[in-house]
Amino acid sequence: MKLKKALVLLAGAMTFTFAACSNNSTPEATTNNNITDPTPSQEASYLSFISDNKIRVDIMNNDLGVTFNYGNEAVVSQKEMTITSGLTLTYSGTLAVDKLNVISVVQTETGSTFAVNGGLDAEYISEFLAGKKFTNAKKVYVAISSGDINWTKGLNTDMDTKINTYILKK
Repeated sequence: MKLKKALVLLAGAMTFTFAACSNNSTPEATTNNNITDPTPSQEASYLSFISDNKIRVDIMNNDLGVTFNYGNEAVVSQKEMTITSGLTLTYSGTLAVDKLNVISVVQTETGSTFAVNGGLDAEYISEFLAGKKFTNAKKVYVAISSGDINWTKGLNTDMDTKINTYILKK
């Protein structure tokens, strides 16, 4: 009887452990070595360097071979553009690299969300960007790079720390 009771307890413990390991309560890891944190965070004002209702896109490499656009407007790296509901980032031309990295930080009225997407296959970049509509965004920062994940450091130390934390998790 003691053996049977011990086996039942062991099976229950193993089930609990398996459930705890398979149900990660912080949805940060996604496929393709991407880290996302869709839970709004009000820890700090990560986008203090951007004006309200603006998006800033930093293109970290000059050799990508494409022109990025926000709606019908060409993106000028490190310049702010007005956020317009429903618009997405696109590009024209042929990418000169096989993989891209995209970091996005979005501030809404309820907080900030982060996504660090490394090593995205070039053939899927259009689809990936089309999914980034920045709904209800108050401020948006996007950094696009090839090679190592990169962004303009020093704009906000809290943002730098948070992004570095995600990169180290990879």
